[in-house]
Amino acid sequence: MLFRSAVIHVPDSPFSSVAGAVRQVGARVTEAGGTFTLESPASYPALARVPARLFPLVLPFAVAWRMWRRRDVDVAVFHSYTGWAFNVLNAWRARPLPTITDFHGLEPIAYAALRAEKQRQGTDLSLRFRWTYGWLMPRLLRASCSRSTRVTCLNPAEGRYLVEHGWTTAARVVVLPPGAPHPAFRAPGRVYAPVARRLLFISQ
Repeated sequence: MLFRSAVIHVPDSPFSSVAGAVRQVGARVTEAGGTFTLESPASYPALARVPARLFPLVLPFAVAWRMWRRRDVDVAVFHSYTGWAFNVLNAWRARPLPTITDFHGLEPIAYAALRAEKQRQGTDLSLRFRWTYGWLMPRLLRASCSRSTRVTCLNPAEGRYLVEHGWTTAARVVVLPPGAPHPAFRAPGRVYAPVARRLLFISQ
């Protein structure tokens, strides 16, 4: 029986697109007879007072400490940077655990777009933000992805970034496009035109 454990760095909330997408995958695992668990920052109450800006450094070590001692997991899924510390240490295990680094938006691409927008406005991101997300984050993510069994992302552009920047190989990349569940388009009593001409997309 497959035991799959996932760790996300955002709240496990019904309003979180990341948590919702991960739980959908977990439902597939349980439907197939496996077991699934999901951890979020709330699963580590000792970190409650840690500033969010330090999470890329602190949370992964807490995750690695807990995951290292577990022997009941068959596959570990790490959202973005949460697994970089464990993935670095994983090679030292007698039997390395298969891991997946799971992206719901690739941070370096978002960072580049955000900084370009700031510069168009005649300003720039703070030095701390540039150091954390422009310099440190790509290095942590690359360390994690290069040691992961698989890396999932949202679209082919992100997949190309992962390969072209040497984070992983094309054979290890899996593109999982996001999508709204079918009931979102099926309001009770609503009659839709046979051919849609307008589509409203809302995202964060």
